[in-house]
Amino acid sequence: LPDNPAILYTVVDHVPPSRWKEFVRRLGLSDHDLERIELEHRRLRDAQYEMLRLWKLQMGHAATVEHISCVLNQMELSGCSDAVQEALLNQNSPQTCSLHNHL
Repeated sequence: LPDNPAILYTVVDHVPPSRWKEFVRRLGLSDHDLERIELEHRRLRDAQYEMLRLWKLQMGHAATVEHISCVLNQMELSGCSDAVQEALLNQNSPQTCSLHNHL
């Protein structure tokens, strides 16, 4: 995953809040990590962002959109998986276009 907060927020926005903890547990975060982050970040959205950021730090190069999609599909949230991938493609496309214009 690129080092871009907008990408993490895109994932936060597309995973149903009622399934969020299951999602990050399946990604590999421990209950201890979840509780610590919830204590440090009172607002749900901030906590969700930090959980994803921690996962990304722990996983390094293995933290990919494909991995997120795979977990969402295992949770039978393929609609969320599609929405995340589509949103990320849309996010990346203006940057790609501007790069090509400079070549």
